[in-house]
Amino acid sequence: MGKLSKSPHSVVGVFAVLLVGVLCQSSGAENPALQYMANEFTELPFSTITLVTTLPSLMMLPAALGFSALRRRFSFRSLFIAGSVLLIAGGVAPYWTKTFTDVLVWRGVFGLGVGIMWPLAQSMIVELYDGNKQDTLLGWNSVVTALGGIIWANVGGILALQGWRTAFLTYLIPIAVLVFSGVFMPSSKPLREEKKPDNAQGSVNAGLIGLTVAILIGYFLYNFCNMTYFTNIAAKVVGEGIGDSAAVGLASSFYTVGSLVIGVFFGKAMRNKWFSKYSVAVGWIASAIGMLITGLTPTYEIVLVGSAIQGFGTGTFMPSMVGIIGNVAGKQNASLILGISMCLVGAAQFFGPSIFNIIAEAAGLAAGSACITISATAQLVFAIAGTVFLVCIRTRKRKETN
Repeated sequence: MGKLSKSPHSVVGVFAVLLVGVLCQSSGAENPALQYMANEFTELPFSTITLVTTLPSLMMLPAALGFSALRRRFSFRSLFIAGSVLLIAGGVAPYWTKTFTDVLVWRGVFGLGVGIMWPLAQSMIVELYDGNKQDTLLGWNSVVTALGGIIWANVGGILALQGWRTAFLTYLIPIAVLVFSGVFMPSSKPLREEKKPDNAQGSVNAGLIGLTVAILIGYFLYNFCNMTYFTNIAAKVVGEGIGDSAAVGLASSFYTVGSLVIGVFFGKAMRNKWFSKYSVAVGWIASAIGMLITGLTPTYEIVLVGSAIQGFGTGTFMPSMVGIIGNVAGKQNASLILGISMCLVGAAQFFGPSIFNIIAEAAGLAAGSACITISATAQLVFAIAGTVFLVCIRTRKRKETN
């Protein structure tokens, strides 16, 4: 057992690494309960209720921003255990709270745990694996994350039928993940800084820095728009009378199924030259179109279709971006850049839904369809702009090569 746990290439070791991804979308467990919370806390605007979903994203910032420093002092296993404890404690505690403020406090604790889990799940793959195996495992990371999303959304949705507090008991599930991955996770020492030769101190490529900044901006904009789906899907389905919290969970499951499908074939797809070059654009545009379908349709069945297309886009976009970050930053700097990217994701996921809700409210529109549609429109504009930028970069490189 000890030997298995120390090998990142053993079946058990790979499974322990991938299983961390189950916890990355765990904040989705309470999404189906948001409308029920709004029905109880009638004195609060819906934009305040959605803080239950978005506040953890804000609290991801300090954890994700400090991840690189933590990685240089602690092993993968130590970081995983610490993140799991924060996630479980902060996740379950709202079941016993008495006020909405108390719920938010514990959601903040939960967010710190998620803030460790996201960059940890990705940096382990970037640091431990290379080449197509890295691409394959990034794809499977999306699959596992998607499966986790299905679990959180459906269990949370079913439990929410008994009351919104009960949905938080879903966070007892990560205890099993903590036990398994805590035992079998591949051994790793803290990441030490490599000393650079004196003649390399000033050799940083300005173009490389510019490309990194562009990647991080794209990462931010995508999540800025995408999170509105999760904060408004309950208002769309329950608030507009086309389903209950269980139906919300099913819609979220279709989202994750779309992500799961592409994740299974992501490694093989990346062997195709055209797809490997433009997978980011494919994912971004597909996500925007799926979100737009969800926002515009009055029919629950089409909501499921739109959710699946959006999930397909996410399952393509996210691992593509992580792979690019790993290639650009290198293994030594990957934890730093991934930490920064997760920090931007947290900020985007917190401020994005709030801003789109404010826009909808200012226009006299209700939460739900309006917010999702406005956000999807912005997402499509960003996706087209990002695609144009990507094509220009590829064309410039081709000309320089010739």
